[in-house]
Amino acid sequence: MIKYAIVKRRNPMDASVKYYAARTDSKLVPTSQLVSRMVESCTVTEADASAVISAYVSAILRHLKNGRSCKIEGLGIFSVNLSSKGSESRETFTTDLIRGVKVNFRPDKSFSYRFNRANPNVSFRLYAPPAAPAGGDDEEP
Repeated sequence: MIKYAIVKRRNPMDASVKYYAARTDSKLVPTSQLVSRMVESCTVTEADASAVISAYVSAILRHLKNGRSCKIEGLGIFSVNLSSKGSESRETFTTDLIRGVKVNFRPDKSFSYRFNRANPNVSFRLYAPPAAPAGGDDEEP
């Protein structure tokens, strides 16, 4: 279940106001909790699951550093992208013009479907925040 709140946002172009859904529960699940969940659902030990995750991350990093994309069936594809300044010609381009490397993730279609509105297992619940103290200003976006 995805918890959401209704938030007010102002359009900077025309100052109109509309209300939108925004995800509210942003708790980060640490690796240790993922490992515990893996151990509950299969026959691996906690040490084995941790080792596999560590080795998996290392293998993905090694391939990404070599410019390759990595596909994890049922999850998605990791790849790298470069951003650079432009050069007047091919001959004058140097690696000094490369500003950065960005890691991208493109979810697998089966993974994305798990969060699609067409999936009957996707549900939402409106988060009811605690009441504001008297005199509080709830009009700010």
